[in-house]
Amino acid sequence: MKYEFLVQVTEDGNVTYSHKYTSAVEAVRVYDSFRDYGTCKYWREIVLVEPTGKGHSKMFEAPELRPSYKLGRVQIPT
Repeated sequence: MKYEFLVQVTEDGNVTYSHKYTSAVEAVRVYDSFRDYGTCKYWREIVLVEPTGKGHSKMFEAPELRPSYKLGRVQIPT
């Protein structure tokens, strides 16, 4: 059985889901099922990779981070 499509989810830098699919329809259905930030603390990225190597991704930020991040209020310790 040859796997052709990969769906991977990374939350806050940790891979929490990774699965290979032979069906493009099933891979896209799973990719589309991720619609929010889930249980992450900062961010969640969902990636769909096609057999050609072309990738599709979407990212969600946790609501607690979003306002400060967009307004430039996030302070990086020195």
